[in-house]
Amino acid sequence: AGWFESCIAERSGKMSSSWEGNQRATLRKLREHFAELPLLDLTPAMAQGFRDNLAEKQAQATVSGHVKRIKTALGLAVKRGLVHSSAFSEVIAGNQTNENRKHYVSREVIGKVIDACPNADWRLLVALARFGGLRNPSETMALEWKDVDFVNETINVPGSKGKNGEIRWRTIPIYPELLGPLKDAFEPTHTKCVEIAGTCAWKRKRFKQIVKLAGVESWPRIWHNLRATRD
Repeated sequence: AGWFESCIAERSGKMSSSWEGNQRATLRKLREHFAELPLLDLTPAMAQGFRDNLAEKQAQATVSGHVKRIKTALGLAVKRGLVHSSAFSEVIAGNQTNENRKHYVSREVIGKVIDACPNADWRLLVALARFGGLRNPSETMALEWKDVDFVNETINVPGSKGKNGEIRWRTIPIYPELLGPLKDAFEPTHTKCVEIAGTCAWKRKRFKQIVKLAGVESWPRIWHNLRATRD
């Protein structure tokens, strides 16, 4: 756990907040299972036992994420000569995709949801996720009006941070489904395209309320599946 924490600290500030959140979730699992076991005392049998214990309590996709993060950290320990081999090298991470939580959000459904949104900012947020394929909240809430080019009909989307902390940008068209919501929400005195205060948890809860108001049935991974549908 100590080595894993040092790996997180080494890259802290260079990666996204979601990356660090995932890493610290894995760190908690390591501490719960191994306490402060020295790195040199970790054995393949212990590593497999850790994975088996996780599999009894958590979904396959979650288990896979934890194992892959640990494999990366221990691979670095091997490269730096701290250990001769990784105790997790033979542990199978598995698939991180949970087919049961995939859901296609149709145009009819999302149209009703957008109509139920309380204001232009919410309508734009939902449209960016469903029709722009932007990640929420990391990309939607970071998008600024200077990144929107109405003349050339493109949007420069600020993505995740790379290895050296640089932002990975990508350019998408202003799809027809985005033009109306963008124009409705445009406010030249604002920097951000979407001005909605509150935590991620609050926004997720509020969005679920909007979906309910729209009279449609909610779906799993309520934000993620909007982007997945567009993909």
